[in-house]
Amino acid sequence: MSLFARLGRFTYRRRWPILLLWAVVLVTAALFAPKLGGQLKGGGFEGSGRDSELARDLMVEEFGLSRANLTIVFEGDNLSVRSEEYQRAEDEALEPLRNMEEIRSVTTYADTKDQRFLSEDGNKTYALVGFNVSVDETQNLVDEVRRKVRSDELTTYVTGPSAVYLDITNASSEDIRRAEKYAFPLVLVILVIAFGTLVAAGIPILIGGVSVLTALAALYFLAGVYDMSVYVLSIATMLGLGLGIDYALFAVSRFREELENYPIPEAVSRTVATAGRSIFFSGLAVLIGLSGLLFFPFMFVRSIGVAGVLVVFVSVCAALTLLPAVLGVLGHKVNALAVRRNRGAMGAGFWGRSAEAVMQHPVLVILIVGVMLSALLYPVTHMKIGIPEASVLPDEYESRAGDDILKQDFDYASLSPMQIVATVPEGPLSAEGLQDVEQLGERVRETDGVQSLESIYTIGETAAREYAEGVSEARKEAEAEARGRADALVEERYTQLEQEEIQEAVDEQTSQLEAVQGTLPLGAEEQIRSQVMPEVEKRLEEAGAREQIRSEVQS
Repeated sequence: MSLFARLGRFTYRRRWPILLLWAVVLVTAALFAPKLGGQLKGGGFEGSGRDSELARDLMVEEFGLSRANLTIVFEGDNLSVRSEEYQRAEDEALEPLRNMEEIRSVTTYADTKDQRFLSEDGNKTYALVGFNVSVDETQNLVDEVRRKVRSDELTTYVTGPSAVYLDITNASSEDIRRAEKYAFPLVLVILVIAFGTLVAAGIPILIGGVSVLTALAALYFLAGVYDMSVYVLSIATMLGLGLGIDYALFAVSRFREELENYPIPEAVSRTVATAGRSIFFSGLAVLIGLSGLLFFPFMFVRSIGVAGVLVVFVSVCAALTLLPAVLGVLGHKVNALAVRRNRGAMGAGFWGRSAEAVMQHPVLVILIVGVMLSALLYPVTHMKIGIPEASVLPDEYESRAGDDILKQDFDYASLSPMQIVATVPEGPLSAEGLQDVEQLGERVRETDGVQSLESIYTIGETAAREYAEGVSEARKEAEAEARGRADALVEERYTQLEQEEIQEAVDEQTSQLEAVQGTLPLGAEEQIRSQVMPEVEKRLEEAGAREQIRSEVQS
């Protein structure tokens, strides 16, 4: 008797303890599997020790770069970013973030006056929020940031790598729920058509569900000590359902055939000896293939390998222990709840006739299948491979909406520049160092796809140009201010001279009138003032008094 036949007999004799053990596993898995999403990490596309990681660490340690960033997009329908109302609303929305200890900096248009912070229509802007914690820790803070950044006047969108990774995790969880809602009923219908009975059709669904739930729970515990990518949710669900159902379909079909000629214990033993043996080696081959992913330097690839190996292991274990135990308990009831009449052995039905037709026309079948596969493979020739970003998310996710606005209304490339860290032996501010930086920049500019370049050399040029422009503007403002002060001083002195001349003429005429009449009539002084005022103004104007005063002031 083979090893697998003995395993079949063992699972039949111990079918109730095995079912009880799996029930405990299933209940435990149901408690922890839903929590897996909170344990998963975003990113994972950088390899340990790679140039990109070394450059990032240098930027953090030597230049004070934030370890992670979020971008908060603000949109005001009828408000200009430059208006006081807009900036007040933006400041109020960002104020709660400035008090978070994990946040290192908050940079806005009001802080920099950088035109890149302004959209073309003038009613959108963004704030760069720098964190002093890692990307993974920032991902855990995204929901808190979204709760705190709210405004009645402005619409806000929190985006950036950490926000995108969080939304991908949520989207993956939603995909799993959607798979449970739609995939299981669809698969059940197909299995009912294949088996003809509800009980036989339900067994593969059971094994597939148990495999997925158990694998997700195992991944939850593993993610607590080992970084796991958000993509393991989809991988575990896809492989768990596919392998669990496939293995169970294979074993149930064999068991029903054996049950026609042998008693239940023998049918279980023979099923495991044949179908179980095939399941084991099939699973072993898949497991070995997926284990190759464990040797990649990138976390997200290793995570897929770990998830794949774990799911295959769980699916094979369920197919070789739980499935035989279930079949042993059901026995002939596996054919219960028939929805159509049994049409006999498979060879006598549709599949038997199909196999005969294939064997009679092998070349034609190969050509037809080859053409179909070629048509299916054609899109691969146009496939573009890249790192997942916000565009992979549905439109309703906040990080996708904010990212779309940044792409449409801003200089998107400037938000995620490629950074080059160079060591300059002579010092970056020395003449030789600046020349080396300039030469490096020129080589980078020649690279296809480079839109712009900034370095300490170009910043110096820009600063000098802006400084010169600023000096020119300041000079014009100073000259205008000086002219204004001179004009005011000239008018002040001219008015003073005019009043003195008028008062002198009034005093002279009132003295003469008083000498003639012995007394000064009531209102005479005001009348004299009104008469001499035009004469004094005319005399001063003809004498060029204002110009003389201006010459004195300017000298």
